[in-house]
Amino acid sequence: MPKDSLNLYFTIRDGASPTLAVIADKTRVLDKETQQLEQSYQALQKANASLIQRQTALRKELSSAKDEAKDARKAFEELGDAASQDAYEKAQEKVNALRNEISATSKALRENEKIFKRNMETVRKGATGNDGGFSTLAKGLVSGQIGQMFSASLGGAAETLLTSAVGTPTASLISDTLSSAITGAAAGAMFGLPGILIGGGVGAISGLISGGTKIYEAQDDAFKDYVQESMETVLSDQQSQVDSGSTIAGSREQDQMAFAQRFGSDEAAAEYLGRVQAMAARTNYTYDEITGYSKLLLNSYDPDAVFGVLQSLSDATAALNLSSGDVEQMIAGLSRMRTTGKTTQEYLNFFSERGVDVYAALGQAMGVDESQIAGMVTKGQIGGVEAAQAILDYIDEEFGGLSAKLMGTYDAMVDNLSDAEANLQARAGDGYNETRKQGIQAQQEWLDQNESELGDAYSMIGQWKASLENLAEEYERAALDSVMSGTLSDLYENSGQRYRLEELAEEYQSALADYEAGNEEAGAKMGQLLAEAQVIAMNEYNASEGAQLALEAQLALADSIREDSASNAAYWNAGYRKGQEYSKGLSAAARAPGLFEKGGFFDSLLGNVTFGLLGADPVGKPPSHAAGLQRVPYDEYPALLHEGERVLTASEARAMDRAGGGVHVSIGSVSIGGGLGGVSTWDIAMEIARELERAAVVAAPR
Repeated sequence: MPKDSLNLYFTIRDGASPTLAVIADKTRVLDKETQQLEQSYQALQKANASLIQRQTALRKELSSAKDEAKDARKAFEELGDAASQDAYEKAQEKVNALRNEISATSKALRENEKIFKRNMETVRKGATGNDGGFSTLAKGLVSGQIGQMFSASLGGAAETLLTSAVGTPTASLISDTLSSAITGAAAGAMFGLPGILIGGGVGAISGLISGGTKIYEAQDDAFKDYVQESMETVLSDQQSQVDSGSTIAGSREQDQMAFAQRFGSDEAAAEYLGRVQAMAARTNYTYDEITGYSKLLLNSYDPDAVFGVLQSLSDATAALNLSSGDVEQMIAGLSRMRTTGKTTQEYLNFFSERGVDVYAALGQAMGVDESQIAGMVTKGQIGGVEAAQAILDYIDEEFGGLSAKLMGTYDAMVDNLSDAEANLQARAGDGYNETRKQGIQAQQEWLDQNESELGDAYSMIGQWKASLENLAEEYERAALDSVMSGTLSDLYENSGQRYRLEELAEEYQSALADYEAGNEEAGAKMGQLLAEAQVIAMNEYNASEGAQLALEAQLALADSIREDSASNAAYWNAGYRKGQEYSKGLSAAARAPGLFEKGGFFDSLLGNVTFGLLGADPVGKPPSHAAGLQRVPYDEYPALLHEGERVLTASEARAMDRAGGGVHVSIGSVSIGGGLGGVSTWDIAMEIARELERAAVVAAPR
């Protein structure tokens, strides 16, 4: 309920007590009925206060729950696991439950207001009547109050039980209908049985409309949340792609420069890095890993050989489950053996410690027994280049082709997908960086051209900021010195606070003497006095010429921004326009039907009411009619059919109605058909036949 409405709401109620007082004064008799009227009014006030308090708390909970649901949705989209899905579903259920409870609370407040207005009108009319008027009034108000309490409790119980059985939308609809029917019947009780029936009927219709509208509102809110979240997700993803791509593209640009320096041209570097990108897409390596390994291998291998070495090591990685750090160590071993031309036990350990049988590899290459390899290494009889090649040959023989199998594993596929996404992001980053360079260059040139003037301006801004901070500190030092020393600082000589500072100084010296005499509580008093001195310093600084000048500058800036912004709505209303767009729901969708068209608001409202009473979810599966359906309520009516059921066309249904449906009734020894007559029991038989025919239409297979 809007704030203004609440103010009016309580204003109306506050005016009730004087009215009741006038009634009591005129009758001069505070009889039992008047007491009941006053008690009912007080109960109504108490109930409304509780409802409004609860509604405020629920709105705060809803705002928090929406944030939780949004975070849970993002987590589910990122992780995609069962735990995050369950958390998101529970968060969304909490949001829906809070919306339903807020709607129910608002409805209860509206119902209370209606009852109160009716009763106050009765008070107005009854004030000039006789005692019979008061009797009717009291009965109406008391019955309305009792009905309201009964409908609220019964409706709440029904909604709890039905929610557990059939879910929130249907439960809410039936609960609203039941509660409104009871409230309406109670309100009409003062007019006797006709009033109860009419009030109950009107209340039920009101509940149906309210419940159907509530379901539509929930759907509309979910739709608007989906639109806003989708748009924000797309914009966030776009920004993330550009930011990440800019970083990747910047790193690859530096790689291009480094390899161009090594190969002697940009063309050769671009060709090599293109091969790096292709290899990253079909191996367990990332782009950055290959470029890093390449910088080590190119010291002793030519560019074409580098990719062969990396392929061999990729096969070894698949067989031995090596990490990127393991690969770096093996590359270091190969590079050292090739650059030094020597084979040492230290270099061989780079491979043997990671599962490569270097003795078998060298034994096969040298044509000797493995047991002789250690001695040959010690004597320097195996060259580094030969050993490095022998190890690679051994890896190819033992593990060749395994990296291709590795690519079919989940982790490898995830890594390759990341490489593909990084390549796309790099394309976005290339476009961003190349275009952004133009702006950066222009900004740099402008700064270079205006460095002197801008430097002076920025220097003066810094001086001004520092002078204000210095002044604030000076006021604080002077105030504290004045209190602690007992001598007033010159800065406060002409200040309106000088007398208070002198009083604080006297109190401080007295507290100091007490403290030195052993009274520890005096220390707290001294701290309090110094804190007050700091407040005085802050106030004096704020009133100083420098602080006031800074304030005037800020106010002038705010005024300038306000005046300039008001000159063109496009300057400031971007957030407002986005908020307005997010507030549009199902009815604003381009393909959504109008309010009165099929599928529009009122058609949806009718569907929500129909589906709710028939026990189906309006946004889920259509209602089931296993027991039959007397008549399809409207065109394109959805229904859930079952095996063995039968559906008739409209013409077939009309023909069956005209033919009587083939009903045959036997009474005793007399057989009576749908079109037969001439027997003494005809009237009785026809009545029975009509009843059976109606039952047959319902029970017949569909």
